[in-house]
Amino acid sequence: MNNCPICNGKLNKETHKKNMLYKNKTLIIEMTGDYCEECEEGFFNDEEQALVTNRILLAKRQADNLLTPESVKRIRRKAKLTQKQAQEIFGGGVNAFSKYERAEVTQPRATDILLRLIDDKTLSVEQIRQSKCG
Repeated sequence: MNNCPICNGKLNKETHKKNMLYKNKTLIIEMTGDYCEECEEGFFNDEEQALVTNRILLAKRQADNLLTPESVKRIRRKAKLTQKQAQEIFGGGVNAFSKYERAEVTQPRATDILLRLIDDKTLSVEQIRQSKCG
């Protein structure tokens, strides 16, 4: 795309920082795409849109003080659980942990708290299993 479909202005590949209000906090999200010199409208291909969505989810996690995808993965591995086993214990759907660890979905606060307790060795996976069954 060389020209803006809205005003026919010239498009340039640029990265803009956009402010987004989330729970009374301002998140700053970098958005790379084609921006019009005239009307300043932005256009994003599928890859760029996926990256923006990922950055928004990561910023929301940080604002909500939730574990990063890397931390979720580290704690799951530390507990010697596969993604499937973690899903069976914590719930969240068939591919939940895969999505948490790829930053496609944010884990629920309850899952986040349980993962932190496991990481701190305050709670064991076996204790969670027992409470679920009993």
